[in-house]
Amino acid sequence: MRLWPHGFNIARNPGAARVDRAPDLMREADHRIEGTGRQSAGYRMVIVPAAPEIFTKPDGSGAVLNQDGSLNSASSPARAGQIVTIWATGTGAPAENEDTIAQSAAGRFCCTVVVDAQAATVAYSGPSPGLTVAATQLNTRWPGMLAGGGTSSLEIVTAGRRSIPVRLFTAP
Repeated sequence: MRLWPHGFNIARNPGAARVDRAPDLMREADHRIEGTGRQSAGYRMVIVPAAPEIFTKPDGSGAVLNQDGSLNSASSPARAGQIVTIWATGTGAPAENEDTIAQSAAGRFCCTVVVDAQAATVAYSGPSPGLTVAATQLNTRWPGMLAGGGTSSLEIVTAGRRSIPVRLFTAP
C-alpha cells in the first residue's frame, strides 16, 4: 500500500496507517491510500516519524537473548559485561524495503540503548538475518555498573524518540 501524495509505503495490517520514514511530513494534510489497484477517498491525518519499540514477551519483559543464547528471564538473567541481543522496530528502516528478508548482517548505527537511565555500548545495530529488514537487531554490552541484580529498565532512543521501557532480568 502507498500513501499519497507523498508515495511512502505504509503498514499492510488492516486498520494500521504506520509510515516508517517521513520526518519531513510532521503536519496535518489531506491524504489518500492506494492498494490493490484502488484508491481511498481523501482524508485529513497527521504523519509523525515512527517511534521505536522493543519486542516483548507476553509478560511485558523484553524478548531479549542473553550471550549464551538463552531467553532473558528471572531464571536466566543477563550478567554484567555480557552481550545481550535486543530486537526492535520503528528505528528508521527504509520503508520501501520493509517486506524484504535480511540475508546477512549489515551494520548501520540507528539507536542508543539506555539501561537504567545510562547509555550502554552498542556493538552492532542493523538487520537481523532471517527477519524483515524493518526489524532491527541491537547487540549491546550489558553495563558492568549493575551490581545488585533483579530487574533493569531497558529502552532505545532513535532520532530523539524513546521506546516504551521494558523490563530485563539481571544478575551481578
